[in-house]
Amino acid sequence: MKLAYRPEIDGLRTLAVVPVVLFHAGLVPFKGGFVGVDVFFVISGYLITSILLADLSKGSFSLLRFYDRRIRRIIPALLAVLLTSFVFAYQWMSFLQLGEFAKDVVAVALFGSNIRYLSGGGYFDAAEQLRPLLHTWSLAIEEQFYVVFPLLLFAVWRWWRSRLLPSILILLVSSLVFAEYMSRTDALLNYYLLPTRAWELLAGAVLATKGVRPGGASRGVAEIGAGAGVLLIVVSIFLLGEEFRYPSLWTVLPVGGAMLVIAFADQRSFAGRVLASRPFVGIGLLSYSFYLWHLPVFAFSRIRFGQENLSTWDYCVLIGFSLALSWITYLVLERPIRRQAFATPLKVGGLALAATILLIAGARFTVIQAKHGLPFRNPIMVELDRRLRMSPGLSEHCDGEVDEHSFCKTGDAPVIAVWGDSHARQLVDGILASKPDVSLIQLVKPSCPPDANPTSAPESSDALSCRDFNRRVKAWLSNQTSVTHVVLAMRLSPHTSKLNSVSDEPAASSDGGEERDKLMRTADWIRRQGMKPVLFTSPPATGRPVGRCLYRARAFGGEIEKCSMPIEDVVRYQGNIDKIYRSLELSMKVVRLEKDLCDQATCHAKVGGVYLYADSNHLTSEGSRYLGKKMGFYDLIMGDDPSTRRGVRIY
Repeated sequence: MKLAYRPEIDGLRTLAVVPVVLFHAGLVPFKGGFVGVDVFFVISGYLITSILLADLSKGSFSLLRFYDRRIRRIIPALLAVLLTSFVFAYQWMSFLQLGEFAKDVVAVALFGSNIRYLSGGGYFDAAEQLRPLLHTWSLAIEEQFYVVFPLLLFAVWRWWRSRLLPSILILLVSSLVFAEYMSRTDALLNYYLLPTRAWELLAGAVLATKGVRPGGASRGVAEIGAGAGVLLIVVSIFLLGEEFRYPSLWTVLPVGGAMLVIAFADQRSFAGRVLASRPFVGIGLLSYSFYLWHLPVFAFSRIRFGQENLSTWDYCVLIGFSLALSWITYLVLERPIRRQAFATPLKVGGLALAATILLIAGARFTVIQAKHGLPFRNPIMVELDRRLRMSPGLSEHCDGEVDEHSFCKTGDAPVIAVWGDSHARQLVDGILASKPDVSLIQLVKPSCPPDANPTSAPESSDALSCRDFNRRVKAWLSNQTSVTHVVLAMRLSPHTSKLNSVSDEPAASSDGGEERDKLMRTADWIRRQGMKPVLFTSPPATGRPVGRCLYRARAFGGEIEKCSMPIEDVVRYQGNIDKIYRSLELSMKVVRLEKDLCDQATCHAKVGGVYLYADSNHLTSEGSRYLGKKMGFYDLIMGDDPSTRRGVRIY
């Protein structure tokens, strides 16, 4: 059933999409622009429920027809964006980024990207803004909702029709209460999952179920209601920000505003007339494509030119370009496919399924091949893919393994055991470079610091897995007679830094006591086994993605010197971390990597022809080998001469 056209709803779409775009452009006044997604949810819930109820009332309800409409509305433009993004990702992304992007594509194709992004740093994390498909989490929410909701609506309509509105209200309140609870316990799950977002779509469904239409109230009430709705949305855009728990009761502001606009805005109200004006309606008609295109355009520009190099004017140009792409997509794909009955629902579904399967197959091939080299890539990119990889030590397959594979050790009677997280793994290349015939074993697990005596119960499956790994390492070491030295390394938690980055943003308060105590306990246990602990510091860092800077400078032309880190930024970022290392020097041998990475002014990203950093805080394989030879890792580990025990502090 086709509903009567309401131009003010297209105008409301403009009020939703423009703040989202400006928020993603990083324009500070629009710090709450992400609430536009909440407005979209309400609009979607209202329109889709209205269509479903109209079909149910006429006895023409059909899931096949419903999903035919959804496919025609969602898939064509989405496929165009995914395919175009794939082309640019293949040419501009590093192999690591490309592998992750391909996994994102699979998740988007299966409408599961909201679940996929649970493994990231969070929607507001700066690094996430380099993911071109981050915004598709909202599409996943909608499609997951519409797998369940039409069936639920049909069941209630058939057997409990008189309780339809109370049923929806119960679900709405339950979801809102759950969102408020989750906002206090797990912000990431709360932001991305359907159960905490469903109430926003159900808010629109309530309006549709009540049969709310403008015109039922007096002109004065309509004026106040529509104006209040717009005001609530605008206030949310400028008031709310990432510091708010979200979604939560705060989300009632934009959701309530959208409900008021839908309920009261028409030609009798000033707000309704503005929303129904040609500029608002014009952008509203393009809103879906505009939403799809803008973030890939932004993300690939950041990858190509660097986030720090894009100005406000650049973003204005990119917004205009995104709008142009949206207009073309609307004219060529969206409108023709939605309006023309060129195929039956089964054929439409079959074509969509075939396109999805091909897309997933291509993405899976990319994931598998990204590590081994991809055809038709720029030779410079292929070289960088090889040279700017994070050091895997003996093998990436050794992660989490304890004396189970011969390829995780260089001899049957290891003298040196390397124990820790990925910061320990990166040392193996350097140790071997300093003494190729050394007998060592790699006992590492990423994101798992060495800990001989954990004092608290694990709070997650990852923590449980880490504790199990450390227990297996302890059991193995306690039964060894060949190991004389145990190399320890771990990345100290970012919250031990004075600053989260060089941007003067204060970090959470901590003196790093837990990390220091963990290392002290582990070193004491090692000594009780008759072995000597040797702690290596992490490479100097400022939080900047140095490896990505090197990649971009070499691949696209740029000054590699700009990738290096001023010493004052390193000191500012690592202030508390350095205090921990200094306190540990009193009780164990500490090897400081900055000795040959930094001078009095700069910590270098590249020395001679050697790329040192793979990312913000990990060494490349060649960087590890360079340091191993330059500093003499083996001698620093095994030697007892105080003059060679520790690296020299630069800061």
